[in-house]
Amino acid sequence: MTYAEGLYRRKYKKKIESTEDYLNRVTKAYNEIDKLIGKLSTSKDYIRACNEISSFAQVIGKDATEILKLKHKLKDKVSDVMTEYDDKLENINHDISAFQSIEITDTPEEARDLQQLATTKMYEYMMQLNRDENTNKRQVGNWIKGKQALSRVDAMALTQLSALPTYEKLFNPSHKKILSQKIRKPEQIEHEKVIAPMLEQKRQELSRTYMDSFMLRQALQRVTLIDGEKIETDKKIMTPKLQEGENLFD
Repeated sequence: MTYAEGLYRRKYKKKIESTEDYLNRVTKAYNEIDKLIGKLSTSKDYIRACNEISSFAQVIGKDATEILKLKHKLKDKVSDVMTEYDDKLENINHDISAFQSIEITDTPEEARDLQQLATTKMYEYMMQLNRDENTNKRQVGNWIKGKQALSRVDAMALTQLSALPTYEKLFNPSHKKILSQKIRKPEQIEHEKVIAPMLEQKRQELSRTYMDSFMLRQALQRVTLIDGEKIETDKKIMTPKLQEGENLFD
């Protein structure tokens, strides 16, 4: 039962009701709906507020001052909530970008030393290859996927080797994928492992916030107040096309 329905039943249950009692009941119903609007944060809250205002209007009239005030309050509240959703989405996206933008790279000295070691190692690999392409492919596969762990220097050496036209056919896509991971700085890999749970949490939060925002925007388009009237805001409403008979609130 809505607040207005309670008011209506009390109004007509008694044959005689003083003006003061009636006004008190109207005021109480108005305050309850006003409080409901103040707590609005979801599409369900919005739908309930619309139903309450519509029911209230049937009791006191759709042009009553109280109804006009409630409609204005609802419009302002919806606009505020939508702004909060947009701000929250922007902040979450910013946090995700900040996590992903952190890169732990080699110093110039580290990069130089690593390059020298990798080049020396590449020549060692070249010396172990012969003219038989199939044999060479098996050898490359053993280097990359063998039991012996591939060091970062090894990975860089093999990456350099794969870039040479004479040897590029020896490396298949899976080889290159493994090498692309192995050449990365260990500290960067460890950092990504640490932030992975935080990134997943932020992505889930982003998904929930987007869906809540989407549902509220849809409610604005689909739910009416009085005589088909809809709440209009200054916000741009995104309205994806729905299939015939589809209802987002089922």
